Amino acid sequence: MRTALKVVSCVFGMASFLQASTCLADPLNISVASDDVALGQVNENGSVATVSGDIRVEEAHAPAHISAISGNIKIGRVAEGGAISAVSGDVSIGEAYKSLQIQTVSGNIRVDRVFGEAHYKTTSGDIDVALGDQDPPQLRDVSLTTVSGDVVFHISKSFAGSVDIWARQSEKDNKLPVIQSLGLNVETGPWEENSLKTLGLGSSNRTRDVHVSGNVGNGHEHLVIRTTSGTVRVVQE
Repeated sequence: MRTALKVVSCVFGMASFLQASTCLADPLNISVASDDVALGQVNENGSVATVSGDIRVEEAHAPAHISAISGNIKIGRVAEGGAISAVSGDVSIGEAYKSLQIQTVSGNIRVDRVFGEAHYKTTSGDIDVALGDQDPPQLRDVSLTTVSGDVVFHISKSFAGSVDIWARQSEKDNKLPVIQSLGLNVETGPWEENSLKTLGLGSSNRTRDVHVSGNVGNGHEHLVIRTTSGTVRVVQE
């Protein structure tokens, strides 16, 4: 009880980031309603949850679990992976290592550098992710999924691995929903009527599947991107 009281006092008694050495030596578990939470470090097995408050963490260790409903989540470095979730708030990560899962409903997902496995999913939010270089290169799976959001994926000139992108194109749009200059194969399926038109409840707006795939170099990385009505852009920098 004494330790728990000390942790709560540290969290709500300071407006700036906490110092990990003073308050967060043990696993930390925080659950608040509307208050913002600012932490220097969340140790292994720690968890932070808010309803409408924002969460800011300098560094999180695995398996860290961080969640918010309408608040935004911003983490400088996820050192050992974990799980992050939000409903309408945005998730922003500086660097992500090991295996990290991120899921939102309408919030956007942004990760400046991904050095490990990544499984990011949102319903109507956008995804903006950059792949960090590994030295030496290692097997790495990256999966990005959104229904109606757009995806921008940044890779370096040294990227080597397989790429699979699934998207959906509207007949009213003359351009393919996948933009890339990697020389990948492009396959398109047959045009299909939407379900409302089939039932006589809507205007005609046929769509078709678009699958863009191929190998870049001889590496073992595996990139999978899926979107239903959004645009996918792969940028090699």
